[in-house]
Amino acid sequence: MNHLDLFFQTMRAFLVGQIPIDTVESQLGPSSSGSRRFAFYRTLVRNDHHGFMEKLYGFTQDVLQDHFSGCVSRYLTAHPPDHWEPNQTGARFPEWLRHDSEAILIAPWIGDLAQYEWFEFVVYTDPTPDNPVESGLSLNSTMRALKFEFDVPGWITSGRPLAEPNPGPARRDLILLMYRDSRTLQCKFLEATPWTQLIVTSLENGDDPLRVATAAGADAETATQAILELTRVGLLHNTSS
Repeated sequence: MNHLDLFFQTMRAFLVGQIPIDTVESQLGPSSSGSRRFAFYRTLVRNDHHGFMEKLYGFTQDVLQDHFSGCVSRYLTAHPPDHWEPNQTGARFPEWLRHDSEAILIAPWIGDLAQYEWFEFVVYTDPTPDNPVESGLSLNSTMRALKFEFDVPGWITSGRPLAEPNPGPARRDLILLMYRDSRTLQCKFLEATPWTQLIVTSLENGDDPLRVATAAGADAETATQAILELTRVGLLHNTSS
């Protein structure tokens, strides 16, 4: 390993808390700034990562309160940041929370809440151009289909995260379709009904949703109205002449 590779490998391990300052100095030599000042850089990096997580997971932090910082520290130890975009540090946090005994004890639905917050960020910042097809129906390209075990979306929109006392969202299995409306650039969502899922799946498979819906037993008028409604809210694009 050349010296530059050794430097970056050692510094990364140090900055994410995997090795102490003594190990760094034994491999790279003493810092001209002094060990104490050099070690302070790790504190700055840690504070930055905690700051990103706080901005990404505001509701999650409100629920976990004083436990949030400890959860983030344990998460960053388990999943050291490895992406050039700092916000990507939080990508695996929702799934990690589902298995963190301390967080689950406080709120069994904490993983669903974090998932909602993460994908709200993902959808809003999705760089994919939402370009409809030249002719016909197409899906909003920013759409994500998310499974929930608790009614976190309804709980958030009803203002319950700020309520005291706060019982948390009700347990209810649902599929949420989250997307960015290209007309307003707002992040929106709707709960998937069986017909919505059929329409979305048929478009994903390259099929005609009206034909698939009527073949599944829906009358043409009902299927057409469902498609028009999904177009009205911005989940579908219709460029048919």
